[in-house]
Amino acid sequence: MNYLRPELLDALARSYALGTLSPGAARRFTRVVAGSAVAAQAVADWQGVLQTLEQGAPRAPEPRPRVWEGVRQRLFERAPAPAGDARGRRASAGAFAGWLRWPLGLVAGALLSWSVLVLRPQAFDLEAASGAAPASYVGVLLDPQGHALLATTARRRGNVLTVRLLRPIAIEPGHALTVWAWSDADPTPRRVGSWTTAGQTSTIPLPAPAEALLGQMTHLGLSNEADGGAPGARTRPFVAEGACAKVW
Repeated sequence: MNYLRPELLDALARSYALGTLSPGAARRFTRVVAGSAVAAQAVADWQGVLQTLEQGAPRAPEPRPRVWEGVRQRLFERAPAPAGDARGRRASAGAFAGWLRWPLGLVAGALLSWSVLVLRPQAFDLEAASGAAPASYVGVLLDPQGHALLATTARRRGNVLTVRLLRPIAIEPGHALTVWAWSDADPTPRRVGSWTTAGQTSTIPLPAPAEALLGQMTHLGLSNEADGGAPGARTRPFVAEGACAKVW
């Protein structure tokens, strides 16, 4: 089967990111993601879309009070007019103020759209269309039954790791979910980061750029470690494992 056919790849990547593939299909597609940058990018795009839907669009910036004060002074605080003209001028000013709301509304809408496009271009597939998709390390970790449990994304030169739980997992009291990475050449797991919040999506600060931590890694693992334990020692078995794919 040609998994890279655009229609099939998009459907598989969407289900993979949602965690709705059957265990067998998830295992097969994990191998495809590990060996194909195109498939890994498709998964990363759907992860970004799902994260965007969770977080919502950013708020449009509000104009500063002095901007409104300047508009009011320019429009309405002019030299006194003759008594006969006062009423007509007030009516004109009111009409003009009503008309002014339209361009201001358009400006606010444009700012909102610009913010969404800049901060979340993957939500509209603009990164793929422009060829400006960010270089990233992407992982999808499966539990022992072959179900997708965790998706991870880190910009190549970024300093954060975004983790998304595809299914609920309990965090034991006093413990933290911890991501590990290792390579075929050196199978010793190295700690990447931990988090303790039970939310679906979390952002983990990295001690160094992702390229320095993940550049040579080919595998990722997830364990439930004691919070505050030795940073370089894994003491618990993995609850999920997967490939660490480079997308660029």
